[in-house]
Amino acid sequence: MRPSIQGLALGAAILLTSAAAFAHPDTTEPGNHWLDHLKASQPTPAQLAPLGYAVKGPASREVDLAAGTAHLNVVAGETIRFVNGGKDVTWRFDTLGTPTFMLSEAIPGAPRVRVHVAPDLLYSGG
Repeated sequence: MRPSIQGLALGAAILLTSAAAFAHPDTTEPGNHWLDHLKASQPTPAQLAPLGYAVKGPASREVDLAAGTAHLNVVAGETIRFVNGGKDVTWRFDTLGTPTFMLSEAIPGAPRVRVHVAPDLLYSGG
């Protein structure tokens, strides 16, 4: 069945009206276009890193790496503050599906600690 000309015209009108609803009232000035807001919400290069990224802010727990930790179990998306001597870093394990890796691969200068990443059950779709 082929769509009628009227149906195509109505669909185009609805599409244009919908697109206009997302446009900022003054799209002539830089920074006021809705696409700028969309681009601002895109992940940063750090957030696209395969083993996670450093963050500022609270962590779900703290791990002292000077205690001789050999293995660490984390949940994907978990944020942990690592302390090693006088240094510390807070790391978000947004690992893009990587199940295990050495912490030093993610955090340069970290001791040899094997990280095991369990999937977050919230997003497992079970």
